[in-house]
Amino acid sequence: MPQYTFRTNANTLQGALHTADLDLRVLACLEDAEAGGIAVVYDWHSAEIGQDDTGDFVKLSIEWPNDLKFGDARQYIDRHSVTVD
Repeated sequence: MPQYTFRTNANTLQGALHTADLDLRVLACLEDAEAGGIAVVYDWHSAEIGQDDTGDFVKLSIEWPNDLKFGDARQYIDRHSVTVD
């Protein structure tokens, strides 16, 4: 499975950031995608959660459905003020 690095969306207006921690927002993105009918495969227990010189991150291996277009998943990611490196 490919590994993705999630970070807080730097383009979010100040004061508009979601109050939940990044890891909870990433999990919410994935759960929203699943609820929206996108069969996402991941093991949350294998997520690497940390901080580096760029800020907080969540690294997680995810398998998206083969027919998924990035735009299909982006709505779930953007909704929680999260971006993918």
